[in-house]
Amino acid sequence: MLIKCQHCGAPLDVDPNEQIVKCRFCKATTKVVEEPRFVPATAPQYPPQAPFQHRPAPGFGPPPVRQRPKGNKAGCVIAAAGGMVAVVAGVIAVFGAGMQAITGGTGMGLSGPEWWNAVSGTCFLDANGDGVCDVGGLTGEPGTGSIPTLVDGKTGSVLWMGEKKGKGAVSGCAGQDWLAVSRPDFGIEFHRARQPEVPVKFLARDKLQGLSLGKGCVNIKTEDGTTTGVALPGGTAITCVAPEPRRLTEESPGVVGLTDDGTQLVLGARTYRIKKRETGTKMLTVEVLASGKTLWSKELPYASPTFNTGIGVGRGVVMVWAASPAKIDQAILVGLDESTGTQLYQKPQSGQVTNSIEQFQFNGRYLIVMYWGKLYAYEPKTGEIVWTVGG
Repeated sequence: MLIKCQHCGAPLDVDPNEQIVKCRFCKATTKVVEEPRFVPATAPQYPPQAPFQHRPAPGFGPPPVRQRPKGNKAGCVIAAAGGMVAVVAGVIAVFGAGMQAITGGTGMGLSGPEWWNAVSGTCFLDANGDGVCDVGGLTGEPGTGSIPTLVDGKTGSVLWMGEKKGKGAVSGCAGQDWLAVSRPDFGIEFHRARQPEVPVKFLARDKLQGLSLGKGCVNIKTEDGTTTGVALPGGTAITCVAPEPRRLTEESPGVVGLTDDGTQLVLGARTYRIKKRETGTKMLTVEVLASGKTLWSKELPYASPTFNTGIGVGRGVVMVWAASPAKIDQAILVGLDESTGTQLYQKPQSGQVTNSIEQFQFNGRYLIVMYWGKLYAYEPKTGEIVWTVGG
């Protein structure tokens, strides 16, 4: 289940059987008290759905049914990312530590009380070849299990849902083609984005800790400290030449952690940086560089939110997750003109009072933000919410 840290207010995923939990942000301990769960008087009944049947997000009409593309096509386009201290090398990969499951069978839409993975991010995958990154990860109710899920990056509709993997499952991405799900029994299932219903299975030595993609293979690092190469799609153990596996618990691209001073995104010849003021109020500065030369640098009239800030770039707009200096627990989405730094809009985020974002990234069409068990897709040019999934 999800609770808030009694010291700093950060979201914590805990086992209801635990008595205390240590916050991964401020390291304070919090007593676990399970709150009564609301159960509607009459639960809606849904008929079984065929695999890959699209269901719209709330408020949207049903999208046209598309045939899943075959063969090789250009993948979705996102920015590479690096930190202010050390650049993250290798493939573009976003990892999620999952603990949740969606009630219902394959193809059922996400809505109402169901949750998206709210711990450490999501995966951007090319599931339908339309040039917009689709979203993959684990979904469902906190503490009860995990179901691997793919969501259309354009519409927010569910493309695929797999079988429940049980409490303690985690997920991660190997490039834009593979969603890896590690079960509590150390078994790992690699779901190909365009054919997720037939996973490649591999038995690891311990719990999955990180992974990185090589050519036709993936390196997996487990909690016993060992690294093993796995052939994809073969599923056999091999020697895999790949970057150092990226830990599942690392911050997602574009997100600045609670104790970090800043981060940067690299897109082609341009670098986009965001950093916090070192002393006093944590005011935010954004810089845009091209081929090493500064195009513009601007200290914003906004502060870093309570827990973390973020930067994303898409469709000519630099987007920042910020807050008013007078109310740093209230999120504001700020849009800046990519060429000049001129502010285009500020959009206060109603109800988001902890500011704890786990994902903040442009998927080729929208800015995808994950907050407190829910996915939000924002139109970069206006800052308006286009679709939502979960919680």
